[in-house]
Amino acid sequence: SCATCGGGGRVTERRTLNVEIPAGIASGQQIRLTGRGHAGDFGAAAGDLYVQVDVRADDRFRRDGLDVVTRVAVPVTEAMVGATITVPTVDGEAPVELRAGTQPGDEFVLRGKGFPAIQGRGRGDQRVIVDVRVPRVITEEGRATVERLGEQLDARSYREDEGFFD
Repeated sequence: SCATCGGGGRVTERRTLNVEIPAGIASGQQIRLTGRGHAGDFGAAAGDLYVQVDVRADDRFRRDGLDVVTRVAVPVTEAMVGATITVPTVDGEAPVELRAGTQPGDEFVLRGKGFPAIQGRGRGDQRVIVDVRVPRVITEEGRATVERLGEQLDARSYREDEGFFD
């Protein structure tokens, strides 16, 4: 018998493989590499190699199926009068138009900015949740300005948005 394989027809060796990771894959999913596994007995075809995927977390994003959820901090003044803000997406940055009177917890949806479906077509969405930041007033001039603003606002300024049945 062969001194290298002891008559088994196989030898142990270490290999490094480059594996293409598809966009949108989630932690816990596997990639199958056909014919890259353990050698078969006595000349049979090699088995398959399964690569277990573990996706590193990103503090800016939370995954919800194919959707991406992002929280953005917005100054109260921009939430009050409306503004265009820039938010991070998995593909870079994108503008989001805040409407005047944006409230804490309001959600804006960026269609098609989520993860792509691995098998099939389409992409998830990105949901942007607004965290309105209220500043601390640290000067007397600032306090006077806020008090003047308070005098300009009345009950209509604080009304709830009209719902479906209103």
